[in-house]
Amino acid sequence: DAVRWVRMDLPAGVAGAAFGDGAGLEGRVALAPIAEGELIQAASLSDQGGHDPTAELSIALARERAVNGRLRPGDLVDVYATTQDAGTTQVAAGIRVLDVSEAGGTFDAGGDLTVTLGVSDGEEQVAIVDAASSGAVTLIRTTHVGRSPDADGGGGA
Repeated sequence: DAVRWVRMDLPAGVAGAAFGDGAGLEGRVALAPIAEGELIQAASLSDQGGHDPTAELSIALARERAVNGRLRPGDLVDVYATTQDAGTTQVAAGIRVLDVSEAGGTFDAGGDLTVTLGVSDGEEQVAIVDAASSGAVTLIRTTHVGRSPDADGGGGA
């Protein structure tokens, strides 16, 4: 309902990144605001199409532990936990960010964030919840980092 389809002649380079119908938009998330009348192109959207449904969990983080609040829905992150006893360890890899919001409800430059993650793997769910309740969690954006299919340990997204 939020998309209006208009026939237009586009240069080949632009046409190749545009959508001719709604099938290519299914299951994807806008990575930034899209203004009314703006052309929707592939680079404006996450690559969520075709992923299995996932469980969702939210964690509260200080802005500096979540890429200074620059995470966007569709980003992939690795999750690290730091505790006094164990130091820093990776607890999950290749996890999809589903939502980012200011913990107090308004986005300002210094507030904490609530980050909602899509985590299918039960062991990763437990590891993230445990890390969030017993230590400091840090998210590292890996959206554009190339990985082999098995490098993320079966990833939760």
